[in-house]
Amino acid sequence: IIISIPNTKHKISYRNFGPVTRWRAAASLTKEKNTIKWINGFQSNSRFLDVGAHMGIFSLYAAQVKNCDVVSVEPSSITSAILNLNISDNNLGEKIMPISVAVGSNSGLNKYYFTSNSLDAGSGHPYDPINPRGEDYNAKMTQGVSMIKLDDIYSDYGSFDHLKIDIDGHE
Repeated sequence: IIISIPNTKHKISYRNFGPVTRWRAAASLTKEKNTIKWINGFQSNSRFLDVGAHMGIFSLYAAQVKNCDVVSVEPSSITSAILNLNISDNNLGEKIMPISVAVGSNSGLNKYYFTSNSLDAGSGHPYDPINPRGEDYNAKMTQGVSMIKLDDIYSDYGSFDHLKIDIDGHE
């Protein structure tokens, strides 16, 4: 799926693995208009940390439109694979560093509980299968995940001009 960025020469290509990725790609510029507007205000060549990058909508946009250097953090192995393919398809491997980890209060290994077993969704929660309202749910799938503290990302990758955290209500 190729999305043209209005009023620019830029286009972003997204892999289509099913209804979720197809819908997210089609709605990439309209679902979260305020986030796109916020990124449009970035200075060119700034540094952007995208925690909960999903398939890379905001990472790709910031790198493509504002020439940002981006670190994209996505814990779901399924979604992280899609993120990596989208980065490669858009030739942004020099601009975006994907990291397949979860951000948390402790570093180490943990479990990541999926809310869906869809091959193109990948949303879930680390630590326990508890949704943002504090309710238990039956995980559709579980994977092991490396946890890292936000401070450790800053230690390893330096400081950032902009930070987006979208971790399914667990911010």
